[in-house]
Amino acid sequence: MGTIPAAPAVSYEDVIELWIAERTNAKQPPRPKAITARRTKLKRFFDWLGRGTDMASVTLADLQRYKESLMHQPGGIAFDHLAETKTTYRFADRNNRFLNGNPADKLVVPKKPPHEERRAFTDEEAARILIAARSADPLVRWANWLAAFTDTITEEIVGARREDFYQIGDIWVFDMTGRTLKSAFRSRGLPLHSALVREGFTDWLESLPAGPVFEDSDPTRASAALMRFIRSQGITDRNAVFYSWRHRVITQLEDVTTPDRARFIAGHSAKDVHAKHYLHHQLPQLIAAIEGLADPTA
Repeated sequence: MGTIPAAPAVSYEDVIELWIAERTNAKQPPRPKAITARRTKLKRFFDWLGRGTDMASVTLADLQRYKESLMHQPGGIAFDHLAETKTTYRFADRNNRFLNGNPADKLVVPKKPPHEERRAFTDEEAARILIAARSADPLVRWANWLAAFTDTITEEIVGARREDFYQIGDIWVFDMTGRTLKSAFRSRGLPLHSALVREGFTDWLESLPAGPVFEDSDPTRASAALMRFIRSQGITDRNAVFYSWRHRVITQLEDVTTPDRARFIAGHSAKDVHAKHYLHHQLPQLIAAIEGLADPTA
């Protein structure tokens, strides 16, 4: 009577590296944030399991126990972690890594929880955060100030390099056109608000060598640090997060510029073919729009 051969070990790190290599040759390579998220979630599962990193050694019973351990966690943790884990197993299976079948094939991932509507920071909250950030480390300080006056998100900020900031005449520009971001529309150039110059951001920039602006360019770790800081300021509403800067800026842009220019500044696609192919946003008009954003600390 034949026996089922032992399955060769399948390291989750090797599978992730294969996924990165396959996606890198695709039209849209994986973003650093997506790679970090996948590694983090697989590491959490195998740390919980406590017996190495071999995906092939895992059983459906192991995965079910892990699922049940996550179900009491708040928010969408169970969905996020199990969906990422099952997707990684499916990718490994499609690449013929499991001799005895995919153990996650019958794992039922819970439904994604309803999206929580974020809100804009109030004037008082915005001022509180920016003033307190003056005493924080460079990442927390300048990420908050940049988000408040450029409508940029964590990934765009922490991935910035010194070369992305330069002057056109007397105007400082944050140029993201040479980077691969969330979408093609995110790669844009924006003038810096005069509040950033007054605050000393450009002086700080000029003290830096070429290369990354921030020591740690990992968006996941940066997001966690920024949220800890926001919560430390007594802003505990679940709907008030770092992304609330974006809600605040976009709301203000509606009053100070055209809808098409507001979409460009936000890194959104144009609404129609006319704006997409024929509308070019000139620096003077972008400056006027950016300068229309109120400085809550003034």
